[in-house]
Amino acid sequence: MPTRLWRWVAVLLAPAAGAAALGQDFNLDVGVGAGSPSATYGAGADQSGQWMVLDPDLPGASYALHDIGGVATAARASFTHTGTAGYSMSSDNPNTFGDDEALMDDIQDCGSGTGVTTWTFKGLQPGSYLVYTYAWAPDDPTGYTTVVEVPGSPHGAQTVGGAWPGTQQEGVTFAMHEIEASGGTFDVVLTVGSGFASLNGFQISRAGNTCTGSTFCTAKVNSLGCTPAIGAWGTASISDPGPFEISARKVLSNRPGLLFYGLGTAAFPFQGGWLCVQPPIARTWIQYSGGNPPPYDCSGRYTLDFNAHIQSGVDPLLVAGVQLAAQYWSRDPGSPSTTGLTDAIEFAVCP
Repeated sequence: MPTRLWRWVAVLLAPAAGAAALGQDFNLDVGVGAGSPSATYGAGADQSGQWMVLDPDLPGASYALHDIGGVATAARASFTHTGTAGYSMSSDNPNTFGDDEALMDDIQDCGSGTGVTTWTFKGLQPGSYLVYTYAWAPDDPTGYTTVVEVPGSPHGAQTVGGAWPGTQQEGVTFAMHEIEASGGTFDVVLTVGSGFASLNGFQISRAGNTCTGSTFCTAKVNSLGCTPAIGAWGTASISDPGPFEISARKVLSNRPGLLFYGLGTAAFPFQGGWLCVQPPIARTWIQYSGGNPPPYDCSGRYTLDFNAHIQSGVDPLLVAGVQLAAQYWSRDPGSPSTTGLTDAIEFAVCP
């Protein structure tokens, strides 16, 4: 094992995005050796805003969480560790730069063997959350992998690790879970996949607010066996100058797709999957998913600023108070229908 810089770790977490009154969104950088990302850095969740960091400290301490503007919330974070390690370290990975480097090159070393590190988040507003856990080892990304689990999440345990892909990528640099925090509490558990387990940080995004959206329906598994997923960040509004970004991840790379929406939810069999939007349906413009170069994989992603669409005036039905459902459609030549479908998001348009 390479030489590591050992220190006790503690972590501080800061929310990002949108209107704090409507929900709690947090960005957390674990460790101090590589600095902290800038406020413009959205990482894998496309959630820009302040990143806050805790200096190393003893496990078991409880840390008050502040939102992206530095406003204190009732939420707190703490962690426990069993087994060896549980410390902070930093390593200068030669392939990471800028904000990626600041987030990924310092970590909590969660140890080897049967060690278990558990982060507990309490005092959150009850509701559904998307939890992005960055668990990549900068000192040996191909030899060390980490298993991330959020007990109670339908997404199950996910293994993170691999060569730096040039950008944040689910399954390589982070795991994503959705969790219903009905009591405002949930845990994130990290164990060793191979070698040593690592934690770089978290992004936590509230998913259930009226104007920020909540997911529903069932996505269609694509021809490579991946399940694409829709998500949103920000607040849908006719006047807010900030974005309301609706995105789709784990779609086929370098394929065309588009977002469509309507005035209600549905669940109709459609093209081998489910149509989750009630007709009549409005379509947005064609996008290309990008991602890794061929051969095609599931690194593609679509993102659309729906507030720009609302405020352009192109659709006169998009007024304050209207209830919408939206879903991504994409091209999948390996599917019998040659198409792919995400799950859907339901939201209202705020003033």
